[in-house]
Amino acid sequence: MFNVEKVTNDIIDFIKTHFKKNNLDGIVMGVSGGKDSTIVSALFVRALGKENIIGVTIPCHSIKSDESDAKRVADFLGFKLYNLDISKTYDTFEDTLTTELEINDVDVLREPNINLKPRLRMSVLYYFAQALSLKTKKTYIVAGTSNKCEITIGYFTKWGDGASDINILADLMVSEVLAIGDYLGLPQDLVHKTPADGLSGKSDEEKLGFPYSEVEDYLNGKNTNPKIVNMNKFSAHKRKPITIFKQEDIVSHLISKLLEKGKTISTMESCTAGLLASTITNIDGSSKVIAYSAVTYSDEYKIKMGVSADAIKEHTVYSEEVAIEMAKAITLYTSSDYGVGITGLLGETTPEFPFNFAYVALYNATKKEIHAFKVEVNEGIKNTKKEIIVDETLKELIKFI
Repeated sequence: MFNVEKVTNDIIDFIKTHFKKNNLDGIVMGVSGGKDSTIVSALFVRALGKENIIGVTIPCHSIKSDESDAKRVADFLGFKLYNLDISKTYDTFEDTLTTELEINDVDVLREPNINLKPRLRMSVLYYFAQALSLKTKKTYIVAGTSNKCEITIGYFTKWGDGASDINILADLMVSEVLAIGDYLGLPQDLVHKTPADGLSGKSDEEKLGFPYSEVEDYLNGKNTNPKIVNMNKFSAHKRKPITIFKQEDIVSHLISKLLEKGKTISTMESCTAGLLASTITNIDGSSKVIAYSAVTYSDEYKIKMGVSADAIKEHTVYSEEVAIEMAKAITLYTSSDYGVGITGLLGETTPEFPFNFAYVALYNATKKEIHAFKVEVNEGIKNTKKEIIVDETLKELIKFI
């Protein structure tokens, strides 16, 4: 049973907590006069105060009544509303893109053109948020308005209305959103306005071919409408975060090569480059990696490596030769097949101490082969520099083994 009072209060508390925790001040959002943007506006007004809400209506060959409905919402709730017509901007984009692509087929262009509008609108909202943040010295973020039913079937534009910094309706079905609108005492005709994208000239349900109630049944495990199932399946990419390359992928590749060859690898690091050892050992469950850490400035280490205080001062301890000796020593000590030695200065750069480099040595104990190289890192904080060194070392290891 949906407890509208509790959920409404929970959302308002969630907004307050999120803004306080992240030092945020205000919201910029698109206002269409439909149920979702009307209810989202009301919730943010309740949580942050009307003076911290900026609404923007962004007509693009749109129905005039949507503009007037948006103004009614702003007047009812008391927040500032801007109006920016992007019809001419859209026309320029459309003409330029279709000419460049040499596509004149109306059927091919229909969906890309429909999706271009919300993408342009979201660009406007982020422009407003950044400009207002700089002008007022406060931090504005962009609110999304897509509900759970729309998100489930992918009925939103990727990097258009689907892009935002915060979305308070994403876990609420349409019937729950409507219940909140009624609970807040918002104008009935706006809360229960027939949902439409304002782009295709059709209502949502006309365009989809089924009512939102069937999507709710699907979410509740009561409906297996094949069209809904397929829309959910083929829109999965729209709900996933950006696909990125992760350092762990390199590590996995390295571990696979070691397992395939039945080899072991050991690492020795000095001072700041220990992330390599921890990166490899954290993911490895094969006992093929042995990690040792040596602290450069410890008396024991200085004696073993023949390092003097003068050498540290003159940076001669941070050299290719030292990295090579480290790689050989740790390989011999652990009876490993491969060894890695890293030594470098990766702290905060100053004129006296250019902390922006590392020497790396890779040693093949069987073939007695050495591959040594220097990695320079001119930007970033200490930890970021470490990650760059590790990344470069892992890439070379893959080739070396």
